[in-house]
Amino acid sequence: MSQSLFSIVFSHRNIANFAVRYALLPLETYAVFAQLDSPSPKKSFVNVALDTYVDPTLITMVVIQQLLNNILTYINSRKSNVIGENPSKALNITWGVVITLYSIITFYPVKNYLRWNQADVATGCTPTANGCIPHERLYPVSAFFSYPLTDLFRGLFSILFLYALMDAVKGGLSYAVLPTKLKAKVNNKTPLTSFDTFLIDYAIPMTLSTIFYPVDAIQKRLRVYGFTTNHRLAGFLNDGLPYLLAEMALSKFASNTLNRIPFFKE
Repeated sequence: MSQSLFSIVFSHRNIANFAVRYALLPLETYAVFAQLDSPSPKKSFVNVALDTYVDPTLITMVVIQQLLNNILTYINSRKSNVIGENPSKALNITWGVVITLYSIITFYPVKNYLRWNQADVATGCTPTANGCIPHERLYPVSAFFSYPLTDLFRGLFSILFLYALMDAVKGGLSYAVLPTKLKAKVNNKTPLTSFDTFLIDYAIPMTLSTIFYPVDAIQKRLRVYGFTTNHRLAGFLNDGLPYLLAEMALSKFASNTLNRIPFFKE
């Protein structure tokens, strides 16, 4: 029996997922600003956290992003109802194209605006010839709906290429680097040991994220600056990496914990 849109979008698990995202938002925000290699001074992590938790624009954009993600989950759950239980190859491809277009049109501008705000909220002050003056926020929620589409979709094709490349390589490597015995366990769906789970959930993904950190930094800089700026695309391994890895680890730990609770289990 298929679930309703409301039951999926506002399920216990999805509400819990938002709570986890909100709790870890300072780590995500601080990592984003650090990756940008911005010339503007940034606030301390504590100040960024305090501002992030009460920032209406950041919270609104995260809520919108989470709702869009939940709606996409609902749409995918209706796949068999739309194209049948055993669709042809052409129908499967068409479905994939439609879902991809939907994701680009809805997610991309929201994520861009979120990244701009994360860079904005972490900026400590604005350097001028007369010193560093208090920074004024540039991207309120109300401006999102009137912002030029050329800016909201900034860096689209370059970032899609980077994502496709990074996902393909990381996806292949995440399986390829598994020890032979662990690969056999995964293929045969044999119960995993605690160490096996640690390798799959934490060690390998975080190692690959460290290796591909330059690519991740480039796509964030393209979202904020585009190509026509003087901002560097170098200087990748800065202080943003520890915050990014911490957010990854805590997010995965929270997900695994929720999966062990029947009330929240997916």
